[in-house]
Amino acid sequence: PGAGGGRLVFLAEDVSTEMLLQRKLMEADRLAQLGALVSGVAHEMNNPLAAIAAFAEVLAAEAPTAEMKETAGIIHEEAMRAGRVVRTLLDFARQRPHRSELVDVKEVAERVLTLQRAALRRARIKAAINIADAVPPVVGDTQDVQQVLLNAVVNAIQAIEPTGRPGQITIGARRTDGFVGVTVDDTGPGVPPELMDRVFDPFFTTKGEQGTGLGLSMSLGVVKRMGGRMWMVNLDDGGARLPFELPAERAPIDAAQPPAAR
Repeated sequence: PGAGGGRLVFLAEDVSTEMLLQRKLMEADRLAQLGALVSGVAHEMNNPLAAIAAFAEVLAAEAPTAEMKETAGIIHEEAMRAGRVVRTLLDFARQRPHRSELVDVKEVAERVLTLQRAALRRARIKAAINIADAVPPVVGDTQDVQQVLLNAVVNAIQAIEPTGRPGQITIGARRTDGFVGVTVDDTGPGVPPELMDRVFDPFFTTKGEQGTGLGLSMSLGVVKRMGGRMWMVNLDDGGARLPFELPAERAPIDAAQPPAAR
């Protein structure tokens, strides 16, 4: 009550939902702008890369020495690899239709580590694959699975490299109740507990200007689209683990055996 007998009424309104929606809209707009930028850059790179690859092929065919032939072959191979990166960027920008096929996780993991061989060597990181041959293929898109594993490995490298110490990255997989559970372990410092709930937020990064905050966010979206799930945990002995599950190939049913009781 006031001195004159009046009353003050305080009103409080919870605007958490509105603020969350506004943030999501801003993130969607930034993603749309990023897609347009990526598409433009990729188109501009296509023609120079095609020219480099073509001239390198001619040089390799007409090289007077074996050393020059080998050098031209390397130029051609690297130009083609850059072209594949450009196509991946264009696929991201165009939101191409995704295929459903059987994907060998071990084969994709080997390809990813080959692509990151130079970065692993520079950061003094050893990489290992712990996937048994009995692990079944997953049902999804090969390019999507490769992108998820690539993002995970790059994230692990960026976690280990700033420590200045040699490190280890291990890719594992095993079958679990109709899914294949994949793990990417690293010996970095791990994720601070107060940031664990935000690691999959778009544009959230702890890497300063070196990070975009899109890698894990995009990976989570890809895994969900394939019918799986993804999360992050810290390991007891240090480092972090990025586990994700993808639907496994269904084993054929033996007609001679009656179906098991549920």
